[in-house]
Amino acid sequence: MVSKLKIEKERVSALYSIALDLLHHQSLEDVLKTIVYRASELLDSPICFLDLVDGDEFVIQAATPMVESYIGMRVPAEKAVLTGLAIRNRTPDFKWNTLVDWTSQPPSAKAGT
Repeated sequence: MVSKLKIEKERVSALYSIALDLLHHQSLEDVLKTIVYRASELLDSPICFLDLVDGDEFVIQAATPMVESYIGMRVPAEKAVLTGLAIRNRTPDFKWNTLVDWTSQPPSAKAGT
């Protein structure tokens, strides 16, 4: 019971810290970068990106340094498998074993992920 309370306290504290951090940013680009950076820290993931919907496509708007070359990439909704899963499940989708694939291919090769 104590460990669950500790975990919940840490989560609430992290969310509060993120909310305060976001108050200091004026532009949409800064807010999105901050969200990606903080999510990457919380999830202990070197790869994190944030898509916005534009019609039938997802457009990567912010990303961690490891994948920031993907910013601006447009991915048809039907080909955005991981993003689609995250939306349907309403939870982040993690694919730990794809790190090598993500870091060894050029952005144009990843449009279907």
